[in-house]
Parts: sequence; structure tokens; C-alpha cells
Amino acid sequence: DRLAHGGMAQRGGRRLRGGSAQACGRDARVREASLYGPIRTSGPFARKAFWYEVGTAHWSLGRRRIDMVTTAGTSLVAIEVKVRDWPAVLRQARFNQYVAEYSYAAIWHKTIPRVDLGHFDDLGIGVLEVADRCRTVVAAKRSGLVDSERNAYVRAQCAGVAGGGAAWRGPVARTGQPA
Repeated sequence: DRLAHGGMAQRGGRRLRGGSAQACGRDARVREASLYGPIRTSGPFARKAFWYEVGTAHWSLGRRRIDMVTTAGTSLVAIEVKVRDWPAVLRQARFNQYVAEYSYAAIWHKTIPRVDLGHFDDLGIGVLEVADRCRTVVAAKRSGLVDSERNAYVRAQCAGVAGGGAAWRGPVARTGQPA
């Protein structure tokens, strides 16, 4: 299977295989990677540049990575992706508020009815509902918790300066030219 955007994402230098967007209808086969395509191709961040599994440095207790990072103007946007475990994605997205100006949790559409959206809204964390398409359920608020050192480190990761850079940075801009 290929991701819904018709290609394959890379994570840490290796290719990911995710179910297609149509496979999201089969509960047993849904994987986080299968949600990346609809996030990239529809919703508020359609056709934006994305970096996957961006490292957050030594202060994050080792191997902590943000699932997806993009930009909105000059602001960093962190997106954590989960199929079912919304309390875990809430914790992860909260951590990302120390790193990025905006933090989102992307959650599979069949899990959304069980999510307490009030928790996300109270913390200023946005929620994206992901099926064959992606849509905003709760808009993120600008984080007042951003640590400038952590933010700079993640920006450097995305630019390929620190630690070998993020796993993937070859998006195509709306014009069809490399971003």
C-alpha cells in the first residue's frame, strides 16, 4: 500500500508503508503513517512543506521526536498523530508547545467521538480530524510556552543543520517548484 498522497514518506532514512486512506475504514489496519497523506493533501496545511520525526534534542529525554512539523508564516507548527490513544497525543502535543508556536493533535476520525475536545481547547492545542480528508475540529492558539533554545533546535533540524537534519525535507510548493 502507498500513503494517500500517492507516495511514500520516509522516517529516519527508511521508507514507511502505510495503509491507503481507504484502508482507514478497517480498524485493524489503521496505522499512524496512513494518516500523514490526508494531512498533507487536505485541510489547513494542504501542500505545505513537512518534516517527519523531527528530533527535539537532549532536553527531551533522549529519543523524543515530533511526528510532523510544518510552518505557518514564520511560526513552527508541530503535529502529533494518533489513531486511538487521545490522552497520549494530548500529552505529546502539550510538550510540543514548548517547542513550536502552534501545536496540533491529528486524530483518526473514528476516535474523535471519544475525545474530550475541551481539554485540547483549554490548553490551546488544535485538533485535526483525519479520514480520507483532514479538517480542523479545534483551532490551535499561539503557545506562550515556547522556549527559544528548543524552538531554534527544531528549526535547525528542519533546515538540516543540527544532527543530520530531519528525516524528510523534499516537499513541493504550490507552484510545483521545490520549496
